[in-house]
Parts: sequence; C-alpha cells; structure tokens
Amino acid sequence: MTNSYVKLKIKIIMIKKELQFINILKAIAIIFVIITHNNYSANIKGNIFFSYFICMAVPLFMLISGFNYSLSFSNIKDCCLKNYLKSILRKFIRLTLPFLIIFFAECGFNVLNIRNLHFTTALINGGLGPGSYYYPVMVQIILLFPLIYIWIKKYQVKGIIIVFLAQFLFEIICYLTNIKAEVYRILCFRYIFLISLGCYLSVKNDKIKPNILILMEIVGISYINILICSNSAQIYAPFTHWASTSLLTAFYIFPIFAYTFYNHNQDISNGFLKVISDIGRASWHIFLVQMIYFCIIPYSFKYSLKIMLPISLLVNTILGWLFYKIEKQIQAKIKI
Repeated sequence: MTNSYVKLKIKIIMIKKELQFINILKAIAIIFVIITHNNYSANIKGNIFFSYFICMAVPLFMLISGFNYSLSFSNIKDCCLKNYLKSILRKFIRLTLPFLIIFFAECGFNVLNIRNLHFTTALINGGLGPGSYYYPVMVQIILLFPLIYIWIKKYQVKGIIIVFLAQFLFEIICYLTNIKAEVYRILCFRYIFLISLGCYLSVKNDKIKPNILILMEIVGISYINILICSNSAQIYAPFTHWASTSLLTAFYIFPIFAYTFYNHNQDISNGFLKVISDIGRASWHIFLVQMIYFCIIPYSFKYSLKIMLPISLLVNTILGWLFYKIEKQIQAKIKI
C-alpha cells in the first residue's frame, strides 16, 4: 500500500467526519427550529434555555451555510464567471424546487379553507408558515455569496471587520428609518456577518487563536444577558427586530461553532450518529414541512405542550426526511 494511497484514504475519512459533523449540527438546529415554533408563553421564550440554545438555530444555520458554500466554491478548479454561475444555479435549484412544492401545498390549503391569499406577496415573503423569511433570505445570500467568498478569502480578518461594520451600518439605517418588520425580515443583510464568519472559518488555514474566541464569547454572552434581563426593546437598539438572533449574537455562537469544529472527532461508523447525520442532510426539507405543519396545526390547537411538542418533533422529522428522499430522486434527474 503506497503512501499516496494511505494519505488519500485518510483525507477521505477526514472529509466524511467533517461532513458528518456539519450534518449533526444541522440536525440539532432543525430540532431547535421545530421546538421554537411550538406555542410558548413570552416568559418561557425569554428564559436562559431559549436565549442561549433554542434561539441559536438560525444563526447556526447561517454559519453552516457560509462554511458549506465556501467549501463548494473552493472546489471550483477554474475560478471563472461561468463556473461560479453554474454553482449558483445548482444551489438555487436545490433550494427552490422543494420550496415550490411546499409553497403550492400551502396555497392549496389556504384555498380549501377559504382564506385570502395574495399569491405574489406570499411568494416574495417565502410562503406562509413560521420561518418563511428563510427562503428569500437564502436566495439573496446565494446570489451575493461569490462576492463574500472572494472578499473574505482575499482580506480575511480585515474583510470580516468590514462586513461587521457594513451590517452594523445597515442595522442603524433600519432603526433610524423605522423599517417595517415585514421588510426587514426578508433582507439577507441582517445575516451577512454570520455568513462571512462561516466562510472565514473555511478559508482560514490555521486555527483562530483561543483568546480571540474567548473575547468574542464574552461579548456575545454579555449581549444575550442584556436581552434576558431587559424588558424594553430600546435598551438594545438598534437591534429592535429579531434581537435574539441579531448581529451581536454572532459573537456568542461563532466561538462555539469554531471550537467544536476544531475539536470534533465523531466515529463515522456509529449507527446513531449516522441517523442524526441523515436528519441533518434533510434539514431544509424538514424546515419546509414544519412551515406547512404549523399552518395546519395553529397555535390555538387545544392540546397541552407536553403532547404537541413530541408530536411536532416526530411528525416534522419523519415527513421532512421522506420528503427529502423523494425530492432527491427528482433533483437527480435535473442535470446542470
């Protein structure tokens, strides 16, 4: 057995472990998404468990998206416009085809229930269920990502600082202009710092210094503590829209993401982890299924949370996984 063969085999194992690590994080994040969309009181949603864990689902997804898209772009051998456009188109189709299936199902449900529906507005807003902003945000990110990737790869730390300042300026402008929540929610710029951090972790050759991660964690924890302890939105202006997942929460979740990435060592032969990893691969489809699920099962559904929470987790995970397997066969026939 030659040294080159051994090195290749080791590299393949490392890639599999890395992908499994990402998929496990995606599985955790999608479970948190389903949990947060169940019916809770304001007090429960404002407690420490929600603020430090459950609310971090979307920020975690954004970090992972930045990391994964960066890996995808780094595999483009000839970095020409044509290849970047092909990569963007693949990502767009993988995102859009399952979304449209669920979107039309939501429209059909609303027609059957004689609910008013403005088709174009609903499409722009990403559908009707909870978390519907995610699709339009991700479409914008897919289109913008080549610029983010080139910027971060070239300037790295300086690039990250510039992106942070750009998003901070965006937040100030939104606050001063009193932007409507329904507009703010579908703008990708509220997540570009998280996307850039995920990209930075991917393109950086050496590990980020521990003291930098600790300093970021202190900033992030301090901000989340302010959210937990305060009752007035004005205390944490300009982050008055979706404050629990806003710009400064990146300083909390990114060090955790980076540390676990540097130190993960899962056994890829572990059957349980393979199941969890498969749930992670199906996370986008599970996310879409939970959108229509929570349209059909409204918050006013008169069963206790103890009954509805495990049901929602089980139903959405199984149906989303089946949807992923079926839709994957459709995508396989689309060659780009």
